[in-house]
Amino acid sequence: MNHFRQHNLLITASLLSQLYCCRTPPRDGAASAPKLEVDDRLTPESQKLVDVSAKIETFVNQGLNKIRTQYKNDPSLIESDFHKFAGDVSTYLTKARKKSGIVILGFTIVPYTEVEAWALETLDPKNNEILVIPFDQSRYKDNPVGVFCARVPSHMHRSLADFTVGPVIKVHQTLIGVDKLSHFLEQGFWYYDAKLSAAERHGFGQYMEGDPSLAKDQYAKYQRIFTSYCGSCSRFGHYGSEASGVISFADMEANESGFNFYKQLEKDPLHYHFSLSDYPYDKWNEVNTPSQYARCVTATDQN
Repeated sequence: MNHFRQHNLLITASLLSQLYCCRTPPRDGAASAPKLEVDDRLTPESQKLVDVSAKIETFVNQGLNKIRTQYKNDPSLIESDFHKFAGDVSTYLTKARKKSGIVILGFTIVPYTEVEAWALETLDPKNNEILVIPFDQSRYKDNPVGVFCARVPSHMHRSLADFTVGPVIKVHQTLIGVDKLSHFLEQGFWYYDAKLSAAERHGFGQYMEGDPSLAKDQYAKYQRIFTSYCGSCSRFGHYGSEASGVISFADMEANESGFNFYKQLEKDPLHYHFSLSDYPYDKWNEVNTPSQYARCVTATDQN
């Protein structure tokens, strides 16, 4: 490898690492992966997708049962220390998958979460169960890509730009990005575990996405909460404006639905059966719940 190529690789790795979220969790050493953006418009390709809600529900319910078996010697602990049980569920379903996503020199720089990796490994694009959209065919295609011209970190390298446009799936009749499953299962747990009020949950979501309408005097409060779950990824807009330039209110809807998932699980943790129909997944679609854009990022509604 010549010096110039090595220098470029080091620059790229450094830029990619800005997006990696090194979690320092209260329970274990799992890392929280960054969240993807999505192009969930109805297009000639996306309208071919088939409903995969049953497969998602099976994955989550199998995860619930897997964690329940860890408490088989004393099932009463599930109810007596539900927050720990819920945290174990969230970590199992959303931990960062090693050797997935973008790997440079053997190091996973930007990983998929467990549920995202499962979707990519299990759902078959040939059977129209999942749609992977390259950056240059996505709604973000008009944004410049490259180290010296990118407007946001996620556009600093073509492979990263492709990676951060997350795959699309269909839940019943609604198109969503697989990133919404991570928001539902991970950030939803954070909302629940931190015991936030409805207003605080909304504010925390605004902070993570980088919504400029959040009052700046609230930043310190939400930064402390963010740090307690996500270590070095505590900055304003880490999951939105400062990474991809996309402030996704659909992400926040998925977070809130996830909060309600853990509230429902708390009522009967030994027997609760997950069903997507219990949640307003139509709001997880970014056409139904439009995003805002920061740092001069543009998105087109044209195919």
